[in-house]
Amino acid sequence: MTMNAIGQINTIVGDLNKNSVVYDLGSGDGRLLIYMSKRFQCKGVGIEFDPIYVERSRKAVHANGLDDLIEIRHGDVCKVDDIEKATVVFMFLCYQTNAELQHVVQTAYDSGAKILSNMFSLKYLGDPRVKEVCDGVTHLYLYCKNEEEEQQQQQQHVQEEEQKKPEIIEKLELYLDPLRNPWIIKIFHGAMAFLLMLLGFLIFYAGIHNIHLYNISFLTICLWGLTTWVFSKVQKAVERKRKDQ
Repeated sequence: MTMNAIGQINTIVGDLNKNSVVYDLGSGDGRLLIYMSKRFQCKGVGIEFDPIYVERSRKAVHANGLDDLIEIRHGDVCKVDDIEKATVVFMFLCYQTNAELQHVVQTAYDSGAKILSNMFSLKYLGDPRVKEVCDGVTHLYLYCKNEEEEQQQQQQHVQEEEQKKPEIIEKLELYLDPLRNPWIIKIFHGAMAFLLMLLGFLIFYAGIHNIHLYNISFLTICLWGLTTWVFSKVQKAVERKRKDQ
């Protein structure tokens, strides 16, 4: 990438300043980060796999007195675990590597970072906001969310938080839902069996021949059978729905 093209990056990205954090995926000799930090005092993180370029760029950073602003890492660009800290992500990689980087780039994009790709567009981010041709050779593609998208995302997040149930309610629903907690049915069958045994004991062993005990026994058997039948129908319907999905 030519220095002329690098000089036009701020025109494309806009509002680079000392609070900006630029991640360069495949930073090479570090020229982009050095230029950005010297001009805008922004912080930079370069990730480079080639140890020769890592050593060369670290020396260049030190020679320019930018050790406090720029960090050069030796590593795989597909394994960046703090990309959400970036406000701008720059990349000059081939189509295959861009595709492998989708999870990293998508994380940065969702966190609000501006993505600037040199020469190759990123289909998984949709259409670029800006497509700039610099010095007749370099193509720069800018991807960033507009204010309307950010507002919609924030509103959706607020609605999700408002609709989110308290943890204790979710646990109660889990424990008391017979479709998710099989112990509920076991406890119900056990309670029905215990009640019938108690009624049988009172009628046949204690000699309490009360019409109310017979009625309660009959109703208990009906309730037990009806509840078991209804639950089996509901369980089969849920299983069919899961299979259809």
